[in-house]
Amino acid sequence: MRIGPEYQASIPPLETNRRAVSRGPALVIWKPYSKLPEQKLMKFIEYSRTKYGYREEQSLGLLVCHRYNIDDANKDLVNFVPYPDDWTQLEKQTFEIGFQEHGKDFHKIKMMLPDKSVNNIIKVLLSLEENPI
Repeated sequence: MRIGPEYQASIPPLETNRRAVSRGPALVIWKPYSKLPEQKLMKFIEYSRTKYGYREEQSLGLLVCHRYNIDDANKDLVNFVPYPDDWTQLEKQTFEIGFQEHGKDFHKIKMMLPDKSVNNIIKVLLSLEENPI
């Protein structure tokens, strides 16, 4: 590690008169809908997670696409099944921390990654041994 003023970054002055760049309207993934009962919503999220491997935000996004109609969203779950090994970089790093702390106690690692199954965690361990982060 290098320490001293010659190794410090020089920070440019803050530009306060800069205009924000407009990228068009934002894509709405989830907007709460007061007419949808909380219990029914939670049941849909749990079903989509356990049956098809959806994450909560994916379930909510599909529900928005179907205008909060849970029956229509349930019928469409099978058409958009997430790729099972779709892990974010943060999830992989969390897994590595869990693996360092708990070794091959995958149930403890799962507690750190509640949206992942034990089988999926083991598959990621095997893939990380072949291709480290």
